[in-house]
Amino acid sequence: PFEVKSDHEIHIAAPQVAAGDYVLEIQSSGGVARNALTVGAPLSGVVQVAAGTDHMCAVMEDKSVKCWGKNENGQLGNNSQTNSPKAVAVQTADGQQLGNIVAVTAGEIFSCALSSDHAVYCWGDNAAGQLGDGSTIRRLAATRVTGLPENVVAINAGSYFHCALTESGAVYCWGSNSS
Repeated sequence: PFEVKSDHEIHIAAPQVAAGDYVLEIQSSGGVARNALTVGAPLSGVVQVAAGTDHMCAVMEDKSVKCWGKNENGQLGNNSQTNSPKAVAVQTADGQQLGNIVAVTAGEIFSCALSSDHAVYCWGDNAAGQLGDGSTIRRLAATRVTGLPENVVAINAGSYFHCALTESGAVYCWGSNSS
């Protein structure tokens, strides 16, 4: 079964389709459109999820982080700029899997995570300094936020900025301050 939502949107419900690669073909009076389609297995073991503009990230039961979607600015954190329809593990700059994570948040084209030891790590676009590492250099892997004077207990991202709540109730923000 399918439903035509608008001139440019069709919803297809196919609960019996197995994970794999397919070719989607739509025939109409105007011709035939073909496109590759990948159906992935459901991601299990998810504890928390965050959505950016064109990417998503999830904290897993093992306290790792996995992201998927667009990756032109490194917002998936897997040391690449290759888009991924499947969840990939976030890595540190030395290629190790980022671990001990309790929360994740996503901005426009960057992501950040909070570790169990109260540190914040960010990756992706950094044009406005939203990664908090004192630079405006894009990071393809998780980089620790510098200059936070005390332990962080919660994080949240805006479009091009990020904020952290500390144990004492103080809030620290970095990145774009255009408004």
